[in-house]
Amino acid sequence: MMKKIQKRAKPKLNKETSVMALAAVTAAAVAATGIYGLYKKTEGAEVYAKESFLGLKEIVEEHDRDNPFTILDISPARAMYIMDGTGKTYHLSTGTIGYLTSGQAPIEKDIQEIFSEDTAFYRYEEREALAKAIVPSGYEDADFLTISYEEAYGGTVEGLDERRDWIKLYDTVGTDGPADGSQPTGRLNAYATKTGAGEDGAYQYNGAALTEEEEEPADGVFRSSGDGAWHLIFAYDPEALTGYVPSVSACDDLSSYSSTTGVYYKNEDGTYEYVGTKAQILDLPEENQRPPEDETEEEEKPGGDGDHTGGEGSDIENTGDGTTGSEDDGNTGSEGGDGGNTGSGGDDGGDTGSEGGDGGDTGSEGSEGSDGGDGGDTGSEGSDGGDGGNTGSEGSDGGNTGSEGGDGGNTGSEGGDDGNTGSEGGDGGNTGNEGSDGGNTGSDGSNTGSGGGGDNTGSGGNAGSEGAEDSTGDGVNTGGNTGNKGGDTGGERTAHRPTASNLSWHLLVEEGEAEKAGPDYYILEFHYEDNPSDGTKLYRISEKEQVPDWDGAVMPYDRYDIDESAAWESDGTTESGADEEKDEDDIMDRDVSQNNLPVFQYVGTGGNYNLKAAYPGDEKYAEAKEVEVLNAPVYFRCCKGNNWLEKYVFNALEDQDNYYDQFAIEVISVTADKVDTNMVEAADLVYMEHGAGIFLDGSVKLETIGPGEGNGGMPDIADEAVLSLLYRAVTEMMPVIVDYDIIDNPGLYEDTLYHKLARIFLKEDLAGFYYDMGREDLLDDLLRGLESDEYEDKEDNNCHYVNRNVYMVGGSALVDKDFPEAFAEDEAKRGFGEVLTAIRAENTMLKEEDWLKEEVSKARAVAYIINYAVGMIGDYGDVSILELQPSANLEPDLHVEVNDDRQTTTLYWRKKDSEENGQQIFRSTKMVEVSNQVKSVAAFNGEWQDINSTYDMVFIGLDGQRLNQDGKDNHTVYNDEALNGLVYHTGDRAAGSDARYDASDITAQKKEALLDYLRAGYPIVLENNCVNVKKSDTETIRSVNKRYIAEDTQMYAFLEEALAHYGDCLYTVRDVRGNPEFRAQLNVVKPRIASLEETPPVQNLERAQDGKYQGTIQYYITGNQDAQEDTTYHGDTALRLYLDMNYDGYFAPSEELYPTGESGGYLAGEGQVTVLLEGVESGIIPWKLEVSDTNNGYRRDAMMGYFAIQGHAQHPVNILQILDEQDKKTANLQMQFEKLHNATLGRYLEMAQNKLNVTYEIETITTQELQQRLTKNSGYLRQWDVLVLGFGNSGPLGEAESAVTEYINEGRSVLISYAGASEETGRLGLDMALLGQTADMTYSKLGRTGGGYYRYSGLDQLMFEEPKASLQVEKINEGSICHYPFEVGSEEGAILFSGVTELMAPEYLLDFTNNTRESEVHVTGWYTLKDNSPENGGGYQVSPRDARNNYYIYSRANVVYVGQNEYPYFYEKDAGEEPKEGVEECRLFVNALTAAYHAGIHNPRVDIVAGFGDAASSVESIPIPFDQELKMSADIDGGILDETVDVYFKFVDHNIAFDKAADIAFYYENGTNPEAELVLEDGSINTVDFTVFGSPVWMVENNHLVEVTDGFRQGAVYRIKAPVVALKGNDAEVSRIFIALSTSYVKGGKEGHVIGTDAIALTRAQMFLLE
Repeated sequence: MMKKIQKRAKPKLNKETSVMALAAVTAAAVAATGIYGLYKKTEGAEVYAKESFLGLKEIVEEHDRDNPFTILDISPARAMYIMDGTGKTYHLSTGTIGYLTSGQAPIEKDIQEIFSEDTAFYRYEEREALAKAIVPSGYEDADFLTISYEEAYGGTVEGLDERRDWIKLYDTVGTDGPADGSQPTGRLNAYATKTGAGEDGAYQYNGAALTEEEEEPADGVFRSSGDGAWHLIFAYDPEALTGYVPSVSACDDLSSYSSTTGVYYKNEDGTYEYVGTKAQILDLPEENQRPPEDETEEEEKPGGDGDHTGGEGSDIENTGDGTTGSEDDGNTGSEGGDGGNTGSGGDDGGDTGSEGGDGGDTGSEGSEGSDGGDGGDTGSEGSDGGDGGNTGSEGSDGGNTGSEGGDGGNTGSEGGDDGNTGSEGGDGGNTGNEGSDGGNTGSDGSNTGSGGGGDNTGSGGNAGSEGAEDSTGDGVNTGGNTGNKGGDTGGERTAHRPTASNLSWHLLVEEGEAEKAGPDYYILEFHYEDNPSDGTKLYRISEKEQVPDWDGAVMPYDRYDIDESAAWESDGTTESGADEEKDEDDIMDRDVSQNNLPVFQYVGTGGNYNLKAAYPGDEKYAEAKEVEVLNAPVYFRCCKGNNWLEKYVFNALEDQDNYYDQFAIEVISVTADKVDTNMVEAADLVYMEHGAGIFLDGSVKLETIGPGEGNGGMPDIADEAVLSLLYRAVTEMMPVIVDYDIIDNPGLYEDTLYHKLARIFLKEDLAGFYYDMGREDLLDDLLRGLESDEYEDKEDNNCHYVNRNVYMVGGSALVDKDFPEAFAEDEAKRGFGEVLTAIRAENTMLKEEDWLKEEVSKARAVAYIINYAVGMIGDYGDVSILELQPSANLEPDLHVEVNDDRQTTTLYWRKKDSEENGQQIFRSTKMVEVSNQVKSVAAFNGEWQDINSTYDMVFIGLDGQRLNQDGKDNHTVYNDEALNGLVYHTGDRAAGSDARYDASDITAQKKEALLDYLRAGYPIVLENNCVNVKKSDTETIRSVNKRYIAEDTQMYAFLEEALAHYGDCLYTVRDVRGNPEFRAQLNVVKPRIASLEETPPVQNLERAQDGKYQGTIQYYITGNQDAQEDTTYHGDTALRLYLDMNYDGYFAPSEELYPTGESGGYLAGEGQVTVLLEGVESGIIPWKLEVSDTNNGYRRDAMMGYFAIQGHAQHPVNILQILDEQDKKTANLQMQFEKLHNATLGRYLEMAQNKLNVTYEIETITTQELQQRLTKNSGYLRQWDVLVLGFGNSGPLGEAESAVTEYINEGRSVLISYAGASEETGRLGLDMALLGQTADMTYSKLGRTGGGYYRYSGLDQLMFEEPKASLQVEKINEGSICHYPFEVGSEEGAILFSGVTELMAPEYLLDFTNNTRESEVHVTGWYTLKDNSPENGGGYQVSPRDARNNYYIYSRANVVYVGQNEYPYFYEKDAGEEPKEGVEECRLFVNALTAAYHAGIHNPRVDIVAGFGDAASSVESIPIPFDQELKMSADIDGGILDETVDVYFKFVDHNIAFDKAADIAFYYENGTNPEAELVLEDGSINTVDFTVFGSPVWMVENNHLVEVTDGFRQGAVYRIKAPVVALKGNDAEVSRIFIALSTSYVKGGKEGHVIGTDAIALTRAQMFLLE
């Protein structure tokens, strides 16, 4: 039939560059090769690190100071210290791991707690005494650990609040401090520097006046005085403890007060805010101008400023850039120093503005004022551009908003000051955004800057906060013009509160009107309160200036003098400060405390000095002196942190791979009795310490939880804490460190729960122990399990090892100077092999120069168990997974998590409603697609899908979500109680009977399929409890867990063989995490084959002139198809072509063409296979082209398609239906096809005739008629191509059973219906094996009796008692039955049936026993029943795609079953309508009929014709000349004149099979028995009554008659010479010539033959006498 496979020539693989694929991957292979060349290297993976495991970067970045990496440090002991003299007892932690990171040392935590609980420790001397007693000495290793008690105070060390090594002990004590009024004191070695304005962390020197001959008085208390020398401005201070309280002198009517009197505005909260003098508020002329004779010559001097204040500028309301000022008039130029408000970029008189203040309307880029000297007293410097008046926050301003900077009045460009607001600069008056400004103080900037010159500071208005905007842009309102060029400033101070210039209700002053400013303006007097009551609003002096001293000056009403009699406490708010002409260091030699030390009071902001701690080696250490500080924030540390956890575990310090400046670690050191579940749940790592207290002073005494010496009765760890800790360690892989000394210290902790918990962590298989032992009363069961030898302890390397997420620390202490040092090579191998393996796995993704060192230290062991919790991140491509479960689960156990931020993909395992959750399987360094196909074993068993070419990983679970479950642990329950707890078994007993449901198991064929998968070197991952692990001194033994998997199952047999022979590719979930072999196997490069566009799925073949059919398959072979660049498969490949000749969907080895043909040595790429078909005249042939690796044939892929051949000439298909109820038109095929012109089934049969080039010849007879015909001719059925049984509920076949059975055994085609295979009809008396069924019932049939447990939970008998309508059927296998002659359903395979179609669930289980590789006859399910909606009860969806129980169409060799009895579908053909109902049902019927025809064998068809030519018609007789007279006179040859006669014939054989061989023979009837038949009942030739004869055979070729000796072609006409001897000596008038075509073949692995014959009668033809 098939003559040749032709392959397009391709270059051979260069052996020098070839990379051979391996059948399996072992640890040795990984170690030796690094997995290079064998596995795919996916593109685009981001590699994070070369110092640490890749997952640690993510851990670092997920933890900051708000969410620190939390280490729960548990100790079974505590230290106790009794203070001499006081008898007080203090408890100290014995924890150690906190010493490896800054600010987390346990001694520091203890000291913080002790000092915080007793105000006696406010005194430095008390703290010092206790610290000396309890802080250990002798630890002065700069590289490892230095322990000594140190203190620092607010501002004395940079960034104390941000530093992790300093711990804040006390804050400044205010009025709500201790009742005794105590405040913290402190001492340090420091040097002092003067503060800048607004600088935090400032101190006030607490002693006598520091200067002599000061013009201004020393700081003290001021009192209101009518002849006072000082005009003061007060500001509300919510933090003040003592201060000034206002009283109202006037409101609204200001007419009786002088124009220089200060005016306050009342805020909504009841506080008062200074807004300017009366003159400024009411826009009155300035009355306080110095007489001319006292004016200072306006002369530009470097550094100098005008001594006096300039006159008030006129009101200008014009907006814009203003007039460009000349060098010294009115309007000030940009950028330079100025009068009035001083810019920070040049010292000026008055208040400091940012970037240069401005006066008047600011001109652009105008002339500069003088640089500004240090004239007069200035306020404190504003930050980053302060301005006149009080500084606003971050560019806050008063009045209207200028652009991007300072303000006041109209906005100038980039410079000028005072009055109008400049852009980007300082301001007085109206506020600009972004720059700081005049006005009241906001955040970020205090009072006026100290950089300005000029004797007297201008009082430029108060600035608003954050730049309140009335008008945006260059400013609108002006506060007056600025005095000239460094001269005296006279700019007004405008405010953000209501003023004359920015409130619509302002009353302009007109002649005769009272002077009214508005309802919220006040004249106030302030008096000092040294003991204010609670809630009193207190004010501080923000500014002060001397009143004018010349005659005629207008004095303000609100004047003040020093109250010499008042007691005063320095609070840092006064303005006097230190003598600037004195040396700063002299302060250290002035007044001293009772300890003979200089004393500094902490004031926060506004103080005169900053103190800086000095340490040996500092630049100013020699200048530093010991000082005492009062009421300062107190910080301390005991350990100069080495940050070894950050450095050696997380690699998170600066210049390391995982650097993150916000990374934080918190260590919670707690005794075992204090551990609660909240602590455990919040922990990222738990350390169970031995409690030896190795870092404590020798004077302390230890208390323990055990019965040992010194025990003070400490309680044990709580049960709840133990359970919580074990739960997280097992289910969430929380890393745990355990000191082995807890266990190896008899007598100390031996009888404690803490000791037993540590022993549990010794278990080699911790998770298995946890789940198996803790079944009912979890903790008690676990503790009892400790005495069982079922789960072995891991004691490698003298109990110093890692075991997944557990680090057992044996030998030296974890926290020691050897923490980062590498172990010896042999020790690393003995106890830390999995760490080395993980390192090698990481290195496969790195360039060689970036490889991690193959070394293990304590630090790296800790890093490994932390990283284990995250999972070993790896480089993966897209992954396809088969998840195999005992039932059709509602939810998968495998879950995919995609992190869009990190661009990672994680696959993890979690059972539904189980505590076993979140165990990671793999994690990809990039976004990959993970597809997970979840199947029950019932669905898996019925599919022919090749898992080797489809999936990258197989997962086998124990999660029977649809199984009946009960009990606390949700174990399975059955009617047969012996099965309870099992999930894989051979079948439960049905309730109330001895019958059994189908097995919850895989088939023998699927066992081999799974083994083949392992043979390919592909990974299979098992749920943890599938396997038991036991460890001896010499080996680790893994065995199948009989608790869940019955020993007599195929699943057990598979696992047993897999563990014995393919363990390198078989993993549990616990094993696979971070396993490099697993990653390598998951990434193995597979050969992939796909068709080119030129190869359609169904290829229609044309017949060539020589009668052969040629099919061409164009393909291309690749490796990793998801790679971005190279997709070449670098390995030798073999191609194999299979034809599915028995139409069972399985391409058996026997169906391979030319299995010994050329294979191997072909590179990946495009290719072509040409198939020549001969001996086939019509039909469809499924093919599969498979590519495999020549070194491992189990690594394979395949593409499939169909060759369709339409016959050269239309041929008949003879169909015989057995139907007792002849008048049942919905079941009578002959009636629907021939008589009912509107039958939908008849319509599709007609359509199929045209598509297939056949003619259906259908006859429907009863069983009785069949028996009668068989009586006459036992071989009667052989003339029929297809036998149709069971439709219309026909009954048993009776005497015809044997004939039908023989018909089936011969391989002839049978189509049988639901009823024909039902219990009611007794399966028509046919052998169940021939039908591919068993004696066992389906779960739908068995469950109809009710009671007990159904096969699956959620089922009941009502679901299957009656036929169901509107069901669906679902395709489960791919084959011609799905496409030929009609395409049926969708790509997904689901087909919705009509509402009138009512179907019953099948009754007998299909027999998959013989579906093995060796078998040639397979039972194949094609379509299964499926529920369309919940209203249907869902009975079929409980076990979807279940081919054994819920089949609709299946086949066994030549027998095809359709799960339907009738086809009640009709349409209005006469009305021109198309069929609507039953369309899919009828298409499937015709497809099933066609498949049955192709799967069976048929007699070849021989046709004797009238002569050469395709159009020659059939003939039934040939006349032979005969002379009667000659016969009578001489009896010569009976009167026959000729010796031979020409006979023409042609033949066709529609059998599709392998190894077909045709033999043509010729016979004549010898006259012995005129009733004899050439072919006997057994199919042999009757050689008694027929004589064979020979003859040359001729045919016409190229218009020439040629003799043919072999290679007969179907459809061609041949001629022979037939002897007429049969008529000679024969009295009969007729004799027959037979042509017999005998075909031998192999189909379904079985040899057979069929015979087709045709006969022609030789008749005497009397010759007439011519005369």
